[in-house]
Amino acid sequence: MLDWLKAFLKRHVIDGVPPDLARCEFGCKKLQCEHDEWANCKRRIAEMESALLAEERSRRAPSTALPHCETMIEAKAQ
Repeated sequence: MLDWLKAFLKRHVIDGVPPDLARCEFGCKKLQCEHDEWANCKRRIAEMESALLAEERSRRAPSTALPHCETMIEAKAQ
């Protein structure tokens, strides 16, 4: 019964929040901002930059690990 109710509410009542707005919706004390306040918000910009850097690092991580693994394999072969 609860699963059905949860699914119903999720489909008909609860809207998803885009990730760029989620930080403001759930992580900020201010209830509402004017558009220019939002566009220039230092907290929002810093968090977005941090998220972008983390994403970039995670994309690069596998490729930076491979040369190390190849070096270890070559050392074992000798």
